[in-house]
Amino acid sequence: MSYMEKNLLSANDQLTLSVKQPMRVTSGSVNMPVMNIDPVTGVPSLGINSVSLAPTGKEMDCKVSYVAPMKKNQNFSFVAGYMKDAMNMTGNNYANVAANWVVRF
Repeated sequence: MSYMEKNLLSANDQLTLSVKQPMRVTSGSVNMPVMNIDPVTGVPSLGINSVSLAPTGKEMDCKVSYVAPMKKNQNFSFVAGYMKDAMNMTGNNYANVAANWVVRF
């Protein structure tokens, strides 16, 4: 979901707010062949281990950005973002803040 507002504080500026949740695997598993060695006899054997494909987290991305023209060939932008459970891994949270000044010549 995104919301954008133009001409908020000055002419041709732009404020954008967004909240999104990327698609993810909700369930599934894969069987992996694993070589085992008996600790007593030393005889190798092949076993099958089942591994879940479902992620531990549920990613949510939030972002705020503001872009404002300054002079003829310049503009300023500010971006702040937060990712909860980034890459769908529980507790893997990420935040960023950036400011840009662009001069075109």
